[in-house]
Amino acid sequence: MPYANHSAHFIAALRKQRGYSRQELADAIGKPLYIIGNLERGATVHVPDPETLSDLAAVLGCSSLDLLRAWGYDIDVYIEVDGAPI
Repeated sequence: MPYANHSAHFIAALRKQRGYSRQELADAIGKPLYIIGNLERGATVHVPDPETLSDLAAVLGCSSLDLLRAWGYDIDVYIEVDGAPI
């Protein structure tokens, strides 16, 4: 679990900065409390499903890409519109 600890600290830090308890975060994303506990303890190495990832990002005030990077994914976003990078 090389990145589980990093993602755990990242999620916990963001939650605390926003002033949420674990229960409040769980309620805000519509998941049971144990899900937040597992994420914050690094008890899971799997990235949450896209809907949960998006909900977490929205509530924690970051992007889904930020969360994926915390899980250790090397993500570069390159977008083109009409053949030109933006």
